[in-house]
Amino acid sequence: RTLAELVSYESDLTGKSGGIISMGDLSYANGNQPEWDTFGNFVTYASDHIPMLTTLGNHEWFDSPNHDFKAYLARFTNPPVASGERELYYSFDSGLVHWVMIAGYCQ
Repeated sequence: RTLAELVSYESDLTGKSGGIISMGDLSYANGNQPEWDTFGNFVTYASDHIPMLTTLGNHEWFDSPNHDFKAYLARFTNPPVASGERELYYSFDSGLVHWVMIAGYCQ
C-alpha cells in the first residue's frame, strides 16, 4: 500500500486507530542531510495524519557528526519524562499495553 492509501484508511476508521510505532533505524541517510530531510518530510506527512512514536537506532546516531542525535531530535518530539525533559527514552500506555521505548545508543 502507498502512504496515501494508509492515510486514507486511517481517516476512514471510526473510533481509535493504532498509529505507528517505529523502533529505530528510521532512515539510512547515514549523515546525508538532504536524504534525511527527504525522509523526514515523508514521515511528517504521515505523522500529521496518523499518531506516531519513535525511538532511534544506530543510523540516527550516524546522522550527526557529534553523535548527539540533533537530526532526530529536530524532527521527532518524544514525550517528556518525569523531569519534564524530552529524552531519547520514554514510556507510554496504549490500551492495555505499556510501551517502553529505549534507545540503545544514548547514554
